[in-house]
Amino acid sequence: MRGRSLTLLLFLVTAVAYLTLLALPVSWWQERLKIGHGPSVFVMVEPGMNARDAARHFVREGITSEAQALSRWLTTFGIDRSLKPGVYFLRPGSPWEVAKQLVNVEPRVFSVVLVPGSDVDAFAHSLGAAVASFWEDVSSSDLSERHFSTSRDTHVGESGEMYTVPVTDSRSPGFIVTSADLLVALADETHFPEPLRKMLPENPSERFAFLLPETFVLPPSPSLTASLVRQASSLWWRAFASDVAEKSAAEMRSLATLASIIEKEIRKEEERPIAAGVFRNRLERKMPLQSCATVVYAWKLKGRILRTLTYEDLKVESPFNTYLHPGLPPGPICVPSQNSWSAALHPEEHDLLYFVADNKGGHVFSRSYKEHLDAQRKIRNENR
Repeated sequence: MRGRSLTLLLFLVTAVAYLTLLALPVSWWQERLKIGHGPSVFVMVEPGMNARDAARHFVREGITSEAQALSRWLTTFGIDRSLKPGVYFLRPGSPWEVAKQLVNVEPRVFSVVLVPGSDVDAFAHSLGAAVASFWEDVSSSDLSERHFSTSRDTHVGESGEMYTVPVTDSRSPGFIVTSADLLVALADETHFPEPLRKMLPENPSERFAFLLPETFVLPPSPSLTASLVRQASSLWWRAFASDVAEKSAAEMRSLATLASIIEKEIRKEEERPIAAGVFRNRLERKMPLQSCATVVYAWKLKGRILRTLTYEDLKVESPFNTYLHPGLPPGPICVPSQNSWSAALHPEEHDLLYFVADNKGGHVFSRSYKEHLDAQRKIRNENR
């Protein structure tokens, strides 16, 4: 009798323990049971990848043995159509183990903010630094205890390629981003929407103005700049296709230049169409634009960064100096925002010819030179 009671007690204890273990969440098991074997690798999955491409690549890289089996497991787990681009931390293993890891790990993604007012060199420099920082962070990550944890996003701003790099290798995966890389991507017309190509300037750096500023998720790989140009130019075309359908390349170059000047001169969105009207009126009257922003850019091309200008600075010899040379400068001075482009395409109708900063973030607009001088005097007196 006593033996029977002891057996029953052991059975009940075993049953409770078994049910308790069954009730534990999947994450509890995942944190304690390693899926896969050997050192982890990080894998770059680029936008446009599908599960079949990923499976074949994993086999080529020795992460698993059977592409077809991995593809079936990805379908079984429901991620065959939802594989996210980004950097995944994975251990080599069976097709089931690799698929299981892909279900439960979030990729670390790289995003870049294309800031309105940036020029090619400045943007490429910040982009290159951000890419290097991203890979340094990824390479130095301790993945041994957080194999299934959610990765952080790294911010600065389609190809179907992937590559893997051992986690133990602290170096970046063998590429950097420079101004030359960005110019190469801009020079390739196939990166732009087909209807836009006939309107593009010949100079690749001037095509930078046809990228619409936004935050873009990009592959931190050699295809980064091409992906950026494709995404940002497509966004620009969707915004302005109906406005530019009948315009020539020469007209588009002038509009891009005007939009870039508006971007640098005017902070308040509501003032941009007014300023665009001022510039249009001056161009029609063959008056010099006298844009301080173009002078600042002229000095930057000479290696001098200026925040304020003196009368001597206005004498710099450069085709971008709109105090010395009439008409528009030879090309855009930065990448314009959507509002600056809209202002250039739809300038406000008025007879204003001058404006001066009011030191409050806005401007005072005038019709005559006398009104302009009076406005300058009033602003100086207010600031004393």
